[in-house]
Amino acid sequence: MKVRLFLGVLLLLNLLSSCYSYKPNTLPDIEDTQFIKECVNAHNNFRSKVNPPASNMLHMSWDSALAKSAKAWAKRCHFDHNVYLKVHGKVHPNFTSVGENIWTGSLSLFSVSAAISNWYNEVTAYTFETRHCTRICGHYTQVVWATSYKVGCAVQFCPSVTGFKGLTNGAHFVCNYGPAGNYPTQPYKTGAACSDCNGEKCVDKLCARQLSLTKADKLIERTIDFFHTIKLEGQRDMKIMLSLPVMVVLALSVCCYSYEPSTLPDTRDKQFIEECVTAHNRFRSRVNPAASNMLHMSWDPDLAKTARAWAKTCQFKHNIYLKIRGKAHPTFTSVGENIWTGSLHIFSVTAALTSWYSEFKDYAYGTNTCTNMCGHYTQVVWATSYKVGCAVHFCPTVTGFHGSKAAHFICNYGPAGNYPTQPYNTGAACSKCNGEKCVDNLCGK
Repeated sequence: MKVRLFLGVLLLLNLLSSCYSYKPNTLPDIEDTQFIKECVNAHNNFRSKVNPPASNMLHMSWDSALAKSAKAWAKRCHFDHNVYLKVHGKVHPNFTSVGENIWTGSLSLFSVSAAISNWYNEVTAYTFETRHCTRICGHYTQVVWATSYKVGCAVQFCPSVTGFKGLTNGAHFVCNYGPAGNYPTQPYKTGAACSDCNGEKCVDKLCARQLSLTKADKLIERTIDFFHTIKLEGQRDMKIMLSLPVMVVLALSVCCYSYEPSTLPDTRDKQFIEECVTAHNRFRSRVNPAASNMLHMSWDPDLAKTARAWAKTCQFKHNIYLKIRGKAHPTFTSVGENIWTGSLHIFSVTAALTSWYSEFKDYAYGTNTCTNMCGHYTQVVWATSYKVGCAVHFCPTVTGFHGSKAAHFICNYGPAGNYPTQPYNTGAACSKCNGEKCVDNLCGK
């Protein structure tokens, strides 16, 4: 469906005059926390107050990649849309299309609230029932587009702006949105607020889409505490090896990401990388009994590439090249692998990692035995596996897995774990780090 982008000459009302009185060198950067907060809060404030009410309006959060694209385009000082918005990979690593709003005016008039208010005020020219617009409405509809849940903005000082006659010493403010709005449909569904949130949390009449990393960390902590209270009984001998069960995702593990096929993160997505690494290290640092030689785990792009290549085959089985030297990684002679496959709507990095770690309840460290399935857990906490690379891929169907529209998530590890020994040495945390720095109960960083 073709995205229709709108760009009007914006009328700057005196009542929107900013009390900021910015100077060219004082305009906020895209990393300014106050600027980010104002952009996000202003959007969510307007989104929560639409009339008629929205039943499916997603909460909007900041996206640094969108902000970088907005900054790069704003620097050109052109009163026109970014020509790369619909070119996959040019504006954002994940979103196939990106929306954009532009506000240009006198530096003395600029503020985030003034610009976004100006866009939202186009509602006066828009009729929801018929989608009829008497003037310009595209900025308004993008602001309140229900499924656009990410935003990134930037403002640039421009001595002059190409395509904006008569303006000197201007503020050029650009916001990018993912995924793009402004398709030829109404911007949201009407109904009682949050009635179409599909189980997601309702906050200020908006459907909360994504947990913050802090909340994800708290979830991990609760999961660790939960499983550490379970008494393991009825252990039986078992050889630990690479294993692949049908994963049961615990209710407490389900994050509220609700991804779409086009919005699953790429292996270069910084937030995705951070979540994968942080979740692994948090679980590794909290093992019980304590580990004396647990290495800190860091990202490896080659492992991530291998994970991505295998995930794309949409097969519910292990990569057949893991133990062939040079096939899965240029350095590691053998590579470990964990796989999580489930509904796209319940996938998150935290949910998948929690599912693997939950196998802890079936594992007895003292006897190195397992009552059910433990190979995913032991690989996560394998002391000498210090590199990880993960990828997630949307699969309409997965060979060997019942169900459809799945998220197929794979993590590869180097060097491989799951040899017929215990996954780590017990003892005081970091007592066997061999001189390496100890950080959060892990050796080296």
